[in-house]
Amino acid sequence: MVFERVWMADSIDLEQPEWVDVLSPFSLQLEHKEQSRYQLLDTFDWALWQQGRALLYNHSGGKKRAYELWNRNEFLSGSAFTQQASGRKRGRFWWDISAQQPVTEPQNEFEQLLKKACKLRVLLEMHHFEQFSVRYAVKNSDLKSVAWIELVTLRHSSGEMTLAEEEGAPVVRQVLRVLPVRGYDLELKKLQKRVQKMGLPLYTDHLLEEYLLASGVTPARYQSKPSIVINTEDVARDVVLRYLRALLNVSRENEHGIVEDLDIEFLHDYRVSLRRIRSILSLVRKVFSPEETRWLKQQFAAIAKRTNQLRDLDVYLLEQENYRALVPPVLADGVDTLFASLVLERKRELRRVRRWLRSADYDSTMKAIQLRLEGEAEKLGAGLQADKAVLSVATKEISKKFHKIGKLGMAIDASTPDQEVHDLRIECKKLRYLLDFFGNLFPKKMQRSAVSTLKRLQDNLGKFNDLSVQQESLQAFLLNHQQDQVSMLAAVGGLIGALNLEQKQERAKVTETFSEFYSAQTRQLYAEMVREKEDVQ
Repeated sequence: MVFERVWMADSIDLEQPEWVDVLSPFSLQLEHKEQSRYQLLDTFDWALWQQGRALLYNHSGGKKRAYELWNRNEFLSGSAFTQQASGRKRGRFWWDISAQQPVTEPQNEFEQLLKKACKLRVLLEMHHFEQFSVRYAVKNSDLKSVAWIELVTLRHSSGEMTLAEEEGAPVVRQVLRVLPVRGYDLELKKLQKRVQKMGLPLYTDHLLEEYLLASGVTPARYQSKPSIVINTEDVARDVVLRYLRALLNVSRENEHGIVEDLDIEFLHDYRVSLRRIRSILSLVRKVFSPEETRWLKQQFAAIAKRTNQLRDLDVYLLEQENYRALVPPVLADGVDTLFASLVLERKRELRRVRRWLRSADYDSTMKAIQLRLEGEAEKLGAGLQADKAVLSVATKEISKKFHKIGKLGMAIDASTPDQEVHDLRIECKKLRYLLDFFGNLFPKKMQRSAVSTLKRLQDNLGKFNDLSVQQESLQAFLLNHQQDQVSMLAAVGGLIGALNLEQKQERAKVTETFSEFYSAQTRQLYAEMVREKEDVQ
């Protein structure tokens, strides 16, 4: 890759006569040279960057091998949280960096920030660069130091280089920093004027971002929940097609991470994107012909099904510390045996999923779907609502779903069968997808309020459902492992009992969380959303 020489063809040398003349009567005295080698680390979805942070692994060697967590807009101008690296091999997850277990509470602000942003995501190398700094003391006519000038060069580097070798590397960003010395404000102003005359670039708060963009790196390019631009005059079929294409791209971008088993969130994002596709096909009906809709739903349902078992195992292993806390110490050995068995089962299931994702059958299926979605619109049979204004379709579907949730929720009491509670959860999820999908058709404040009022009810219903699924899976495990160790079977039985108790507690909260959601204020909010858009028509 050829990198842009942004400022000059060659490196700036402030000791050259033309620069010395411009700075006169000030003179420069070389004080310090330093080179640092960095890896920019972040999660696949750039979680740290999106929270305003930049994690750099300084691998300059010796005692300098450390992690530096910067405010991304204060790189070099501010200060970083620093954590010494424990060896030459850098950490893959936040707990590797902090030398803790993932369930351990962070001990300092550096660890807290990492855990909050990264969670279960692996830290990937996004870019490799070198920083070469040269600092000069600025002397007045009395040879007193009145300021400092620091020349900072950021260069892409693909490997270990010496300073001598680096001289010929392409300059991507080169800037000046003028640093004050207390008591010499007047001299500082004069110096700044002379530096400006030189026409050299000065340090900006966005130095790191500017450098990355110049190097061909686009931070936060990946979005697990794509946002597409919807115009009020758009027709429903065009909008749905754009959204389906974006979601399909999300699923495909996660395939490599699943195959390489980088972290469990790749599979999670993959499955969520497929689920969103299926939901949109069901929710925004009659956009395509019944035949086209049926075919697409069948394809995506079959793809998602192939990863069900692997995701279930990931969830179980993620919860193992919580599970250990649910049973008495006497059953601890049985829990350990259970999870040892699940680890082996996950390895087998991962191999199966890998083979499938690499197979010709999978490749041909995805190509057929992409051809159908990315070809000319005429190739997809149009439904009755294909050419309707997207505003009209959106308000109709949101209104319909909100009222259905209201009807289901109002009927729930302590005696209501669990299945009806599960039905309420599914309808809430569908409403959430609609709000996410059509979000930018509404004022941001209104859309955020609609989502926030729904979220607590969703959390409650989601946990209730998870506990139900976990019990069913453990019961199935018992049936399939009746010949296994008694201690493990006893532990599984204990877990089922503990999970059942938790589920009953979540079930008792449903009426309360629904009442909070379906308040007069929320009903008014949804009425305004629909009425506002209807008035526009």
